[in-house]
Amino acid sequence: MRYNEIATPVSHPHVVTIYIDPTEFRDFERRMENHPELLLFDYDSSSSDRWLVRIGCASEAAADRLTAAWG
Repeated sequence: MRYNEIATPVSHPHVVTIYIDPTEFRDFERRMENHPELLLFDYDSSSSDRWLVRIGCASEAAADRLTAAWG
């Protein structure tokens, strides 16, 4: 599946794309479990030093907070 083929669900219409160090990814996933307003859509692990991660956010405020923290 290509990134542009992913349909955003109505519950999480705001999509944020971040780049993350692979060593931080599992910790990031665990943190997301406590935030139902965030939904992990997909990630590209083809690079060994930086992964592209797409997250759906339930609101624009949640998207802004995620961008401020990880963007």
